[in-house]
Amino acid sequence: MASGGFRAFVALTVIACLQHVPVTAQQFLPPPGTSTNLAIQNDYTPAQQAEYVQTGVQQVPPTPLAGNANQPAPPLPNDALAPPPNQPMDNAGNLSQPGLAAPAEVHGGAFLGSLEYLLLQPRRRALDYAILAPVNSGSPIGSVVEAPWNTTSGFRVGGGYRLPGDGWDFGVYYTYLFMSDRGSSAAPPGGTLIPTLSQPVGVVATADTASVNTRLEYYILDLEFGKRCHPCDCLSLWLGGGGRFAWIRQDLNVIYDGQSSFQATVNSPVHFNGAGLRFGADGQWALGCGFGVYARAFGSLMTGDFKTTLVETNGAGAQTLVDVSDHFHKVVPVAELGLGLAWQGEMCRFRLGYEITNWFGMVDSPDIVHEFNKLSRRTSDLSLDGLAVELQFTY
Repeated sequence: MASGGFRAFVALTVIACLQHVPVTAQQFLPPPGTSTNLAIQNDYTPAQQAEYVQTGVQQVPPTPLAGNANQPAPPLPNDALAPPPNQPMDNAGNLSQPGLAAPAEVHGGAFLGSLEYLLLQPRRRALDYAILAPVNSGSPIGSVVEAPWNTTSGFRVGGGYRLPGDGWDFGVYYTYLFMSDRGSSAAPPGGTLIPTLSQPVGVVATADTASVNTRLEYYILDLEFGKRCHPCDCLSLWLGGGGRFAWIRQDLNVIYDGQSSFQATVNSPVHFNGAGLRFGADGQWALGCGFGVYARAFGSLMTGDFKTTLVETNGAGAQTLVDVSDHFHKVVPVAELGLGLAWQGEMCRFRLGYEITNWFGMVDSPDIVHEFNKLSRRTSDLSLDGLAVELQFTY
């Protein structure tokens, strides 16, 4: 009886000790942030925790054992904090957030400079100043003579700054072009020269000779702000806009002499000062080895003041026949296109191409059209086209 009672006492003691031994968790628990990590540490046996890790954290965990809800959890090993399989990480070793796009490419700040040589041909109508009539019949029969506008050189220079970040930049660019030309005509033998800038019926009706002097002053200031992007590996595209300021002066002066004219002069200048908005794009397609082709297109709307006059005198200025001035405000659309070849280096860019610019309605001057002194207008566009050679550098 004594030995049997002792064995029963030992058995009860062992059972009581086992009930108070804490459950040891030695396996992987769900990643931080889940609501079941503490419950798994406290409520499951080591074998059940191992089965939970092998089947994956996305599946339903096994049924816990009763009576272990309040037991403390032992420390977890280092590998228990490893991220789940296939979880992406960033360069700093942090878990990336699903659904967020990769950050945009970051560029450092840099200064930009541009030098461009322009060889342009200015063009416009309303440059006629005489009709060469083979017979002095008093009728306007013959060929029209116009003032010459020849090819002239100009330049465009500017600079800017590329902001640190994802490709935004701003710049200031100045275009300069000056052209001055002269021409003359004489009446054919047995014929006459009929002035087209003087009054149709008046003192200056015919002449033996005519000399003309023309001038074009073209000054443009562009303020640009835009962004360069790369839709694909071969294409670099700049999109932007800004402000434009223009000072354009066109002069046309003619002297008629002989027959009914005695040192008669006609002056018909057109002066424009304006400002507006300009938007466009500049793209370059890489062909390989740094070479490529480029295309550019811009559009502007300019608003400004026109000052025009028509002054006609005879007798070397002794007699004033016409003196009309006009000052008005007008909106002028502008279109620009360019196309050519390019070479792109690491710190510089070279371009050679053809460009054309058209100012719609830039010529708008008064005119007397018949003997009743009715006022009309001589109108035309102003265009410039030709060669453009550009060197752009970054530093």
